[in-house]
Amino acid sequence: MSQEINVNTIAAETTANLIKSSFNSILSGASEAMKRAWTKIFEDFSPYAERIFNKNSYVKIICVKERDVALYDIYVNSTFTCDRDVFSDEELICNIREGQNVVINGNGGAGKTFFMRHLWLTIFKNPQGVVPIFVELRSLNEFSAYDLKTLIRHTIARNGIAEDVFDYFCRLGKFCFILDGFDEVIEEARAPLQHQILDLASRFNDCCFVVSSRPDNRFSGWQSFQTYQSAPFTYDQVKELLQRVPFDPEFKQRFLKKLDKKFYEANASFLSNPLLSIMMMMTFKENMNIPRSMNIFYDQAFSTLYQWHDATKAYSRQKTLDIEEFRKSFGVFCLLSYYNEQYEFSLTEIREYISMSNKVLNYSFEPDDVIRDYVQSVNLMQQEGFNYTFVHRSFQEYFAAYALTKVLHDKFEKFIKNLKGRSQDNFLQMAYEIDNELVTKKYLSPEYEAYLANLPRRHLSKDPFRLLRDLNISYEFYIPSPKERRSDIHFRISFPSECLSLVAIILKFKRSYSQDAFGLLFLNIFAHELFDSITSGLRQAPSGSQIRRGTVSFGINDLTVSIDEWDGAESDVQTAKEVIEAQIQKRKSDALSFATEFRSNLEEARSWCEDRIADSKSRGQSIDDILDS
Repeated sequence: MSQEINVNTIAAETTANLIKSSFNSILSGASEAMKRAWTKIFEDFSPYAERIFNKNSYVKIICVKERDVALYDIYVNSTFTCDRDVFSDEELICNIREGQNVVINGNGGAGKTFFMRHLWLTIFKNPQGVVPIFVELRSLNEFSAYDLKTLIRHTIARNGIAEDVFDYFCRLGKFCFILDGFDEVIEEARAPLQHQILDLASRFNDCCFVVSSRPDNRFSGWQSFQTYQSAPFTYDQVKELLQRVPFDPEFKQRFLKKLDKKFYEANASFLSNPLLSIMMMMTFKENMNIPRSMNIFYDQAFSTLYQWHDATKAYSRQKTLDIEEFRKSFGVFCLLSYYNEQYEFSLTEIREYISMSNKVLNYSFEPDDVIRDYVQSVNLMQQEGFNYTFVHRSFQEYFAAYALTKVLHDKFEKFIKNLKGRSQDNFLQMAYEIDNELVTKKYLSPEYEAYLANLPRRHLSKDPFRLLRDLNISYEFYIPSPKERRSDIHFRISFPSECLSLVAIILKFKRSYSQDAFGLLFLNIFAHELFDSITSGLRQAPSGSQIRRGTVSFGINDLTVSIDEWDGAESDVQTAKEVIEAQIQKRKSDALSFATEFRSNLEEARSWCEDRIADSKSRGQSIDDILDS
């Protein structure tokens, strides 16, 4: 009788061997004392590694509710762009292994987290002397002090790794820090988090750091990082993904038969996004048509999810909320939590939000019954351990937009004060699609008037440096002293967030869903051009002067360089300033094409916005206004 193979035992043994391999790889080159100190941590490190291995090996996907799906059953090799070059995911991983610090930019549903999990698993299975550390940055929201280093030390081990031990192995370059979801950290914590990431990357420059996020202009100033953009899925990638995804075989084949290249090109705004492509297949089964806008798409996806689960069962699960009650309840819940920048909830927190939603809507449902509907019956939320998260944040944005325009529209202006700056999200775009009249009147018109009031009266200069001045953009640079044992020059670039947010949102309104809706290529690329120029100038500065801190500002006629701290002769510092200025001037011709593109985006946004406002003012009272008066 043949011995039965226990798959679970084999899996456990394999995981244990991988953990030992990963753990042992860190000890190479360590002192005997540190080896002993690190070995004591193994008891705590092992459960962490096993937990993250299991978490990253299996994922939740929107069309499979009952179980997690093996990552590599559905993972499709993705591509990324950086400075106009294209990289496969394996090429990007090679760059990371070679020590490159990386920001992964991508819109919601682009597959950033899947790639980050693939990255962790790849390094974990073949450490090459490096231990990957996976951190969900939203965990910082639960800390009173947003201390990334402490979070990491306590993530690795239950009781926390002693700081001196942690620093020692960091200096040896033994960690690859995989920091997922920068955009899921609350706004007030992002500036200190940014400082901490850049500081750790500078102090421990033999470690590598990988950060994922939705697009954010602040990454242009992370000059020790390369920013990679998740490329839209091609026709072949989408087809492979949908073939891999567990779904009703009959309807999957129907959809795949319809999914030719012409169909893909006509609906690329949805199909090029992995999450939306899966949702499109699901909604197609129920509606047999393709929605024309994001809000209709999400509305259909919600209706599908509400009805879909029961259709797959031999019985019907009793829901507490009917479909309209659910739409309003979940909408208000999403708006309140989105307003507070909360994306993960304890049981107590989700009950509190539902109680507030009940109060707003004059509902009397038990919070636990509503939670059951959110999680089990409709699958718009999921439970992870003791906490609850959205199946995808884009649903929070859609339902928040729905609630603000359809349920709490009388409080639109009060809510929008705190929400208008989130140009990386699709919240305002979907609100505009749901009720363009309301959004134009209550948001677009007053914001545009304020934008015009703050813009220089003269037309934006054709000179790229003058353009930067007009938009109030500047660089600050900092050169560490030898005592700090750092070699990197640090830059901080400041953008006029209000201006850029408005332009980005207008372009989203105009173009609907688009991977490059921001139209800020000029800023992102020119930022790197300037960084290279300033760095080159600083390296050519006279050796007799040690420049410590300075600012590059773009003045009325040209640029100016001010050096605020230095050691050495005044004449040497003046020479250094002249060298920096000369280097930047060399980039002037290169910058003109970028500046032209950016001015075109500004003009396009201005023209479209004025047309919408004029159109809104020319209309008579709406039926709702007449009936309400």
